[in-house]
Amino acid sequence: MKQKSIYTIIVCLVVTTMMAQETRYVDLGLPSGILWACQNEPGVYTFEETINKFSGKEMPGMREFQELVDHCTWKWNGTGYTIVGTNGDSIILPMEPYIDCQGNRAKDTTRGYYWSAEAYDELEGWGLYFSPDKVYTNMSFIKCMALPVRKIQHPAETFLIPDYDKIQSIGQKKYEALLQRFLQMDSTLSTTDLQTVYFGSAFYGYIPKRLDANKLDTIYNEQGDSAAIAFLDNHLLHSPLDMKALAYRFGLTNQETDLENAIKCSWKFTKLLTAICSTGDADSPETAMHVVRVADEYTVINYVLQVQIERQTLTNSMCDMFDVITKSGRKTQIYFDVQLVIALEHEIFSFTTRPKPFKFKYQKQSID
Repeated sequence: MKQKSIYTIIVCLVVTTMMAQETRYVDLGLPSGILWACQNEPGVYTFEETINKFSGKEMPGMREFQELVDHCTWKWNGTGYTIVGTNGDSIILPMEPYIDCQGNRAKDTTRGYYWSAEAYDELEGWGLYFSPDKVYTNMSFIKCMALPVRKIQHPAETFLIPDYDKIQSIGQKKYEALLQRFLQMDSTLSTTDLQTVYFGSAFYGYIPKRLDANKLDTIYNEQGDSAAIAFLDNHLLHSPLDMKALAYRFGLTNQETDLENAIKCSWKFTKLLTAICSTGDADSPETAMHVVRVADEYTVINYVLQVQIERQTLTNSMCDMFDVITKSGRKTQIYFDVQLVIALEHEIFSFTTRPKPFKFKYQKQSID
C-alpha cells in the first residue's frame, strides 16, 4: 500500500515539474468515482476566467471538495496537503499565492485557496480554503481574485436511449396496464418501464393536453387554493403525465393536511423526470435528452438544469439547442432530441384524425 502511494506521489511531482500539457488524473477510491488531477492548472485565474476556460464538469464544486475531506486523509506536508485516498493513492494540493483584485501577488505562504465551479452571488464565488490546522470547503472569495484551479474528471456516464420500436410494439392493452402501475406508484418499475410510460404517451393517446396556465392563475387569485387544486385535479384526470401540472399540484398541496397527495405528485413528477434524464445529459447532440413535448424541455430546464435561457435553435440533427447561462455565469449549450416531437406534430397537423397506430422511426444522432 505504501509503495503504491509513494509511486503515485512521485509521478504527480514529475508531471508537475515537467508542466505536461496533458492532464493526468488519479483515482482516490471516492464513492462518486471522480478522479482528481495530479497537478494544478498552470497559473491562477479569476472566477470569470475559470468558468470561461474550463467546462463545468472539469471543475470541482463544493460537493466534490467535501467528498475529498470526508473520504480521504489530509496530511500537512509543510507546503500544502498530501491527500491520501481510501485505496492508498494520493494527490498533493500545494499552497500557491493568489493575486488580489489590484493585481498584487499575496505574500501569505501559510494558506491555500482554490476556486470551485459555483458562484456565491454576483460578487463572490465558492472555493476551498486551508491552513496547516484547518480545511474549509465552503469559503467565498471575491470573483476578481486570481486563485489556483485543480481539475476533476467524472466517470464515464451511460445513457439509455429509448427503444422506440419496442415501445410501439407492446400495444395499447399492455401500455395501459403499465400506465396503471405507474399511477399506482409501483416501486418495482424499472427505468425502461418509466421510459415506456413517458414515451409511450405519444403512441397510445396519452400526450398531455395543454394546461391553461392563465386560467389557473385567474382561478387561484379569485377563488383560492381549493379551486385551483380542483382545476388541476380535473386536468390531471385526463392528462396524468403532465409534469407541469404535477409540479403546480404539489406546490399547492398542504403537506400537513394532505401529505398523501403531496407524495403522489412528487413521486410521479420525479419518475417522469427520471425517464427523460436517463436518456442523456443534454451536453451534446449525441447525449441530448429525449422528450415528447417542448413543454417538457422547459420543465427539465427549470427543475433540473436550472439555467437561464438566452436563445433556442433547431439544429440540423433534429435537436433543440439552447444557449444558456449556468448559475456560475458560464455560457454554454444544452440539447434536447425532438425527433419524436416533430414527427408527432406532423401527424397531428397533417390529419384531422390521427391514423392509428402512429409510426415513428428514430434516427441516431450525428454532429451537424
